[in-house]
Amino acid sequence: MVGVLDIGTAKTVCLIVAPPNSRANGLWRREEASVLGFGLRPSRGLKAGVVIDLDGAEQVLRSAVSQAEQAAGLTVEQVFVAITGGRLKSLTFEAETAIADRIVGGAEVERLAAAGRSYVERDGHTLLHLAEIGYRLDGAGGVSNPRGMAGSLLAADFHAVTAEDAPLRNLL
Repeated sequence: MVGVLDIGTAKTVCLIVAPPNSRANGLWRREEASVLGFGLRPSRGLKAGVVIDLDGAEQVLRSAVSQAEQAAGLTVEQVFVAITGGRLKSLTFEAETAIADRIVGGAEVERLAAAGRSYVERDGHTLLHLAEIGYRLDGAGGVSNPRGMAGSLLAADFHAVTAEDAPLRNLL
């Protein structure tokens, strides 16, 4: 089961969803996702997606989750949280690395991703999402998977979404 939270300034919503082809409460679910439980409460303690009253926000969140759990007849262990506050930022950028043995391996690909994470997690920002858009090998673009290819310089274009640390930590 998947828990989904949308903690907004006006309302807090919790959905408990059975993904396609999953089993819940001993029953197999259909091909599409099924909503097993739903909780909705007016929000308190948030302004423009940022927590301003931790206790008020926590009480509303717990109440919405409890309502959804009761409707579903189960307890949620983990949730996905929709982030709207914390001054979200979307950016694209390039990272590059030399290829040590002239053959691209997993180490070079991971080094690029690590460089991307380091680049965006600066100045008080937390990385929420990082995806490679595409790779270039020795300047030639259109490379979908560079592993095993020969070259001397590997580059990748990345897309990242970040949020400011403090508002995100308060929300979490």
